Amino acid sequence: MNAPGHHVAIYDGGCSLCSDFAVLLRKLVAPAVLDVVPCGSAIQKKLAPQVELRECALDFMLVRSDGGMLKGVDAVREALLLSSWFRRMRPLFMSRMGMFAARIIHLGARRRRARKGCCGKAKATAENQAEKLP
Repeated sequence: MNAPGHHVAIYDGGCSLCSDFAVLLRKLVAPAVLDVVPCGSAIQKKLAPQVELRECALDFMLVRSDGGMLKGVDAVREALLLSSWFRRMRPLFMSRMGMFAARIIHLGARRRRARKGCCGKAKATAENQAEKLP
C-alpha cells in the first residue's frame, strides 16, 4: 500500500500518446501526490508490485493510496482529478455527460494507439513476458 494520499500512475512507456499524457500529469499533479512511472520499470515494480506487466502494457493504470486499482478511462479521470486545476471541475467530470465524454475520448485514444501499433507491441511484449512466468 502507498503512503497516505500518494498514488501511482502507470503508463506504457513505449507509446508516444501515453508518454505525452504522462508528461501532462507530471506538470499538473504534484510529485508528493502522484508518481508517474512507465510500465515494467524498476520503480514501478517497487511502488506498485501488484500491477502485472500484461495489465499495464495494455491500458493506463492508477494505484490509489488505499491500494485500489483503476484502469482505462476511470484511471485517467481519477488521475486528472488529483490536479488542483481539474479538481475544480469535479462535478462536470463525475456527471453522466462527463463520464460519457471521457469514455468517447478514451476510446479514440485506444484506437489511435492500435493504429500506431504501440499497443500491439506492448501486448506482444506482455504476452511474451507472461509465457516466461512459471
